[in-house]
Amino acid sequence: MASPPPRAPAGPMADLKLDHDLAFFFAYVVLAGFGLTVLFRLPSFLQHARKQGKYGYILSRPKKIHTSPTPAPPLPATNTGALLRNSAIRRGWWFVRKTLMIRIPLTSGLSVGKILVMMIYIALGITLSLYKNSGNAVSLSNFQRFGFLAIAQLPITFGLSMKNSPLGYLIGEGYEKLNFLHRFTGRLMFLFGLIHFALLMRIQVKNTGTIHIGHAPHYYGFSALVSMLVMGLMGFRMVRHWCYQLFLATHVLGYIVVLVTLWKHSLANHRYVYAAIACVGVDHILKAIKTRYSEATMSAMPGGLTRIEVHGVNDGWRAGQHVFLRVLNGRNVLEKHPFTIANAPRHSSLHTSDQALVLVAKAAGDFTRRIHHIAGSSSETLLEKRKDSDMSSLPQAQVRVLVEGPYGAFFYNFVEYETVVLCAGGSGFSYCMGVLEEIVGKGLRGEQIFTQNIEVIWVLRDSHYAEGYESAIGEVIREAAAHLKISIHLRLYLTTNTQESKTPMKSVSFDFKQGTRPDFKSLIGHTAKNSTSLAVGVCGPICLVDCVQAAVRGVDVGGLTKIAVHS
Repeated sequence: MASPPPRAPAGPMADLKLDHDLAFFFAYVVLAGFGLTVLFRLPSFLQHARKQGKYGYILSRPKKIHTSPTPAPPLPATNTGALLRNSAIRRGWWFVRKTLMIRIPLTSGLSVGKILVMMIYIALGITLSLYKNSGNAVSLSNFQRFGFLAIAQLPITFGLSMKNSPLGYLIGEGYEKLNFLHRFTGRLMFLFGLIHFALLMRIQVKNTGTIHIGHAPHYYGFSALVSMLVMGLMGFRMVRHWCYQLFLATHVLGYIVVLVTLWKHSLANHRYVYAAIACVGVDHILKAIKTRYSEATMSAMPGGLTRIEVHGVNDGWRAGQHVFLRVLNGRNVLEKHPFTIANAPRHSSLHTSDQALVLVAKAAGDFTRRIHHIAGSSSETLLEKRKDSDMSSLPQAQVRVLVEGPYGAFFYNFVEYETVVLCAGGSGFSYCMGVLEEIVGKGLRGEQIFTQNIEVIWVLRDSHYAEGYESAIGEVIREAAAHLKISIHLRLYLTTNTQESKTPMKSVSFDFKQGTRPDFKSLIGHTAKNSTSLAVGVCGPICLVDCVQAAVRGVDVGGLTKIAVHS
C-alpha cells in the first residue's frame, strides 16, 4: 500500500540547483575527456582516412574490376623513418605505451592504462559527490546529489555501449575495446543510485520509523536499481562466456526497464533518458544500414570447423575485422554471433574473379555446433571422407543469412611495416589468413607496400584445423614468393601429444613442433633485431594474447623506426 512521502528533515537543506549543475558538469567533463582523446588521435585518423578511409565501415559489392593485377615489389625499409634509437621522444613514448599495456592480474584482463582511466573517473565522481556536501548534516540528507550523479552516467553508459560508436571510429578503437568503460560507468551508475536510495531510506526511517517504497517515484527508482543490479551481475565475464544469450536477453529487457522507470521516476531525468534513447536509436539505425541479407554456403571441415561463404558481399571490410552472423534457419534465427573475417576484401584480394566473404567457425558452443551440423556430418565422418576426396567435395549446405558489420576499428596498416608477426590460437587463424591475403593482395595489385618478411605462429590443439587452410595458405605463400619476393615463414605448434605425429599440411613448407608451446619472447625478440619496423597481430585465447603482448613489451626497440601491436 502506498504511503505518504517522508516529511522534510530539520536542519540545513541541500542545494538542489547545485546538485543538478554538478551532474551536468560531470557529463561535460567526461565528454571533454573524450574530445581530448579524439584530438590526440586526430593525426592518425586523418592519415588513415586519406589512405583507406572508405574501407572498414560498411559491407559492399563493387563493380567487377577487369584489369589484371600488376605486382609491385616491397619498397626499401629505409624509407620508413628515423630510428627509435635516435629519438628520445620515440623511445619515451614506447616506454609509456608498453607500460600502459601491462595486464593487471585478477582484473578480467584490465591493463594499467584502463585502470588509470577508471581511477581518474572515480576521483572525479568522489570529488563531485563531496563538493560542499561534507562535514555537516547536509551530507547525510542530500540524497539528491547522488541521484543526479547516477543519472548523469546514463547517456555516457549507453553511448559507450554502441556498436557503432563515433568515439571508436575517431580514435581507432572498436566497441570491444571500449566495453570495459561501458561496464565501469554502468556499475558506477548503480553505486551512485544505491547510495541515493540508501540515504532516502535513512530519512524515511528517521522521520516515520518505516520504509515507503510503494510511493510511485520510489517504486520506479527501486525498480530501476534492481534492473541495474541484474544487468551488472549478468555482465561478469564468466556469465557472458557461459550464458551469452541469457546475458543478452537480460540486457535488452533490462535497459528498456531502466529507461522507462527512470523516466517515470523524476522529471529531472527526462533529458538524460532522451539522450540515452538517441544513442540506442542511432546505433540500431546504423546496424540496419550495415546489415546484408544474402545466401551462404556452409561447408563442414575437419577438426569441427565450418567454412561459411557469404555470397553477394565481397568488399568494404579490412583484414582483421569481424561481423555478426545470424543464420535464418530454425532456432538459429534468434541468435547472432561474431566471427572474424577469414579473407581479404576484393580491393586487396589475390583474386580478380568474383568472390565471397568467408568466415570460419569452430564447433565449440551450441550455435556453432548447430551450424556445423547443418553444413554436413560429424568430424569423424569428415576425416574418413577426407582420405579419398578434396575439400571441395565435403558436405555443404545452402542457407540464408544476415551479416552485420564490419566491426573492429583500428588505424594500423600492416603493409607499412617491414616485418609482420601474426600469432593465432586455434580457429583464431582466420584473423591471420585475412591479414596474409591483404598484404600479398595489395602488393599484387600494385599498391605501395614495405612488408618483406612475415612470421606466422599458429598454436593448435588439433592438427586437423590446418587442413582446411592448406590450399589458401599455399596460394598466398607461392604468390608472395613468385611476384613480391616476400618471405613467409609458418610455424605450427601442436600442444597435445594425443595424436599421431604427422604433417598437418603436405603442400606447404613450415616448422612443426608437437607437445610444446612457442616461446613468443624469443621468437618476436629475434625477429625484431633483424627488422627496421615491426607490426604484431594476435587473435586467440586471452592467455595467448597476454603472452604475445608481454613479448612485445620486452622488445628492444633500438633498431626500429616504429612498432605496433593489434589484438
